[in-house]
Amino acid sequence: WPLPETGLRLETKHGRRNFPDYGILLRIAIHEKDVPETARLFAAASSEGQKSRWGVGLDAGLLNDIAKTVAADHPDTSVGIWKRHAEACIAETKPASYPPAVEYLRKSRDLLKSKGRLLEWNEYFAHLLEKEKRKRRFMELVSYLKEEE
Repeated sequence: WPLPETGLRLETKHGRRNFPDYGILLRIAIHEKDVPETARLFAAASSEGQKSRWGVGLDAGLLNDIAKTVAADHPDTSVGIWKRHAEACIAETKPASYPPAVEYLRKSRDLLKSKGRLLEWNEYFAHLLEKEKRKRRFMELVSYLKEEE
């Protein structure tokens, strides 16, 4: 027999519900400071194939929280998130998007430096500078990252 209506509206995307809702589960894991669960859920969400401009079907703020939460135990995950953030901001080709991109790059550099992987950062950074050399404003802002090394 059918159950009675609950009176609650179900959030749907394109007319269908998506389960599990990784956004909610990740927020819970972050709130509980459960690093292994946060990393596991992020990996599962990434493999689902839900893509957005940030690379996963999750919002930018949540991805940044995930990166901060798992940075100590899963630096590659954090650096990957921050690099995707930076590259997405740079791709907008709006000067207002460049300061957040530089901040994400700084976070990536600092984490890799703390893990003794500065050579990896230098290679990535040199490639990024070569690729984005036509974006004058970005090059001005990002120059301080080069000087701080």
